Amino acid sequence: PNRSIQPGQKPSISETSPRDLSLLPAFATDALSIQPLSPSSFLLHAQQLDGFPDVSAYTASDIFAGSTVLFVPAASALSAYDIKYELSAHITVEQVQDKLYEIDFRSDPVQRRKRNLMWKQFFLVLKLLMEYQKGADSPWFPYLASLPRYFSNGPSMTPFCYNCIPSYLTELCQKERATMNQLLMLKSLSANLPHEWLGDETRGNADLWKWAYQIVLTRAVTSSSPSTDGDERDVDVDDDDENEHGDLRLLPLADMINHSHEPNVEILHDEYGNAYVQAIRDIPANTPLCR
Repeated sequence: PNRSIQPGQKPSISETSPRDLSLLPAFATDALSIQPLSPSSFLLHAQQLDGFPDVSAYTASDIFAGSTVLFVPAASALSAYDIKYELSAHITVEQVQDKLYEIDFRSDPVQRRKRNLMWKQFFLVLKLLMEYQKGADSPWFPYLASLPRYFSNGPSMTPFCYNCIPSYLTELCQKERATMNQLLMLKSLSANLPHEWLGDETRGNADLWKWAYQIVLTRAVTSSSPSTDGDERDVDVDDDDENEHGDLRLLPLADMINHSHEPNVEILHDEYGNAYVQAIRDIPANTPLCR
């Protein structure tokens, strides 16, 4: 059921808060012009997973290989490059890169790719915080309200958690958390933004910064080098060997598709930045969509 939205209301980021999907489908199709193959080809399913709310996408109709399951116009994505231009009078990529170099001055190829990814993550994080501050006045409110609050990855773990997992996995998780901490050190640059864009309460909310970072870390995709058919395939943000110069984006609705070692869809981008969720094999009705 639709929930009434109060003026000034902000989405809750409490781990146990329900994810509100009631406004998302209409917002995606009407406001963002996101187009599913058919009304039954892309549906959302909410459930409790390990005691926390989880959302996944599935199809209620048969889909043939090569079909476009979902079309996301370029203007409907949250793009690091677009945000970079939006904020350029206050924060520049060079300022972010310089700050990252102060944090870690190593200049080997791995660190260069990491910094090139992190400035994009930072701008996406800022955009999420700016829209969060607007609350119900933000055009992105239905999207923000639908996003997860609970995460079970490296940055979300505590020192106690690290003692409960194998040593190699601990090392990987600690590296993930260290990367998050490095990005959070960029918070000082947010003081350059006008107060009405990002106020002291929002800027000083550490939990909110971590939530926004987790959203970007777990949901943003960037495009790889163009394939022979002219399209660009998507890669996850941790695939930093791929196309370090590509854009980094959040794709509303498409980002509800879960990962799997047996994917049945992939995300392609055309030269104009439009995104296509395309079936890579025949998908029978009532099957989860995975990439």
